[in-house]
Amino acid sequence: MFVFSSIRVLLRMTIFGEIIGIILFILVCTPLWSQMNIPTNEWIIRLHNDSNLTKLQTDFEDASLRIRKTISKKHQIYVLESIDLSKSTDQYIDYLATHPSILYYQKNHRVEQRSQVPNDTNFNKQWSLDRIGATNFWNTSTGGVTALGDTIVVAVIDSGFDHLHEDLYENVWKNHGEIPNDGIDNDGNGKKDDYYGWNFRYKNDKHHQTPNIGIPHGTSVAGIIGGVGNNGIGITGVNWNVKMMLLSVKGLESDIVEAYFYILEQRELYDQTNGEQGAFVVASTISLGIKRVMPEDFPVWCDMYDILGEKGILNVGATANDHYDVDIEGDIPTSCTSDFLITVTNSDQNDELEFMAGFGKQSIDLAAPGTGSFTTDPNNKYDDFGGTSAATPHVAGAIALAYALPCPAYIEAYKNDPATMALALKSNLLEGTDQIPSFESKTLSGGRLNISNISRSIRTYCEEVALLTTMKVVPNPISKEDAYFEIQYETINYDQHFVKIYNSLGQLQFEDYFFPPDFNEKTYQVPNRLLSGMYYVVLGNSRGNVVSELIFVK
Repeated sequence: MFVFSSIRVLLRMTIFGEIIGIILFILVCTPLWSQMNIPTNEWIIRLHNDSNLTKLQTDFEDASLRIRKTISKKHQIYVLESIDLSKSTDQYIDYLATHPSILYYQKNHRVEQRSQVPNDTNFNKQWSLDRIGATNFWNTSTGGVTALGDTIVVAVIDSGFDHLHEDLYENVWKNHGEIPNDGIDNDGNGKKDDYYGWNFRYKNDKHHQTPNIGIPHGTSVAGIIGGVGNNGIGITGVNWNVKMMLLSVKGLESDIVEAYFYILEQRELYDQTNGEQGAFVVASTISLGIKRVMPEDFPVWCDMYDILGEKGILNVGATANDHYDVDIEGDIPTSCTSDFLITVTNSDQNDELEFMAGFGKQSIDLAAPGTGSFTTDPNNKYDDFGGTSAATPHVAGAIALAYALPCPAYIEAYKNDPATMALALKSNLLEGTDQIPSFESKTLSGGRLNISNISRSIRTYCEEVALLTTMKVVPNPISKEDAYFEIQYETINYDQHFVKIYNSLGQLQFEDYFFPPDFNEKTYQVPNRLLSGMYYVVLGNSRGNVVSELIFVK
């Protein structure tokens, strides 16, 4: 989202109105914020409708100004460029403020994209995260816990992991019902020392045990979901802080089914003990499968998704890395028909379907970035990774991130009816995809994953009743030592809002436009560059406004 600071000085324009009483005033003033984020040597001006532009161009040239761009000929709005660097800003202000043809003017401010960017050294190689809207979503949440304090867990079924990797270990789920390496089944689930999840090949929790050719694969999948974010090394996952339950399988269907039951038992235990034991698993993901087979031959595997779904667990599955129609030729797990399964194919950096990726208008739900993903590799290394195996964890990570939104009512609704709310999240995820022609006939949703759109659907659970009710200015009175003051407000209208500040004579001193955040606290900061005196703040949107009195002290 871009927010443009618009500081307007209204000149030679008589306005009648009431701001805490009837005030007749002429708005003639000098901008108080001329030193804000203004590195350019450009000005945006609006002329009176009857102004002669041809004549003015000569005037501007005499004043070392030239018209660089026409924004609106109809409304007489232009961009002026100052060409004499020896002249000060104040000199240009004096000229523009007194010119009879200029209705108002402002500096051309530089704009910054408001996205949360981690400091991980290889983040610049992770093109997929910006593509799916993660950098925008991180302004609201970077994952980890729900609004009610539940530690969010994603279960990852794969062929092996380097669970000691420097960029994964902190986000690996630990079974605190177990005492590691004591040889005792402390939590009574039939598995001794399952502290780091479980390795179904070797019957222990050592996912990096050799020989295991699957270690690179699972390590890369885990990095996409939950590589530790903002720790100054390596990469970041879709979630910076989520916990990943690692489940290593040796390639037999029975191991996969057993892994799903392990997930189920941990989630049931969490629910039964009110979070004292078990794990708050909200999603499972698997980037393993069998191509060109039909679900009729896999009733046990396919049934697991409905069983897990009843507990509120959404399950994500990668389709085949082969160019064929899954609707016709089949694939496991992505031909399974459970509503609690989300099936994923692979999109490339051009938002095209990767040629070696399965597709199906009925069987494949959506695409996600896979080809050219950059993620974790065993032994504290990092490398490129691709295929549907890379696309699928992006979706699993998105599910976990949605549950981290700061909305207690949403989590309460989920806990009261987990199955229904899980399906609602799946619907939001599919409806929120970026619609792209290359996926229209290849996937059910017709689009590619976009995490940002999920929050717009969920926020309906968190909206206040009032459109724009209260506004409070903090601190008030304001001292000259205060660099900023803050406007606190409540709203459920997420369209553009405005802030206007008038002095006691009714002269406009500051004006800006912004969009309220979806979930974060509704506040707006204003730089304190006002002189001593009394001011009025007007906060409004398309449905109305509220007024608050400010008193500034020396």
